[in-house]
Amino acid sequence: MTLSLRGRLLIGVISLVVIGLLVANIATYALLKNSLIGRVDDQLTNAKPPQDPAQLRDGQARAAV
Repeated sequence: MTLSLRGRLLIGVISLVVIGLLVANIATYALLKNSLIGRVDDQLTNAKPPQDPAQLRDGQARAAV
């Protein structure tokens, strides 16, 4: 079965759009993942320990804002 030129072009364009969307999806996922992990790493690095050691024993330690 031979497709017309219009059919082949349509299949080609749809294939390119799907491939482009997949590449954009993967790139967005990777960049967002790295950004969010970097943000959490920065927050953990900059976190200050509680001033009162008793807070650690009592389980009342609060994150520094």
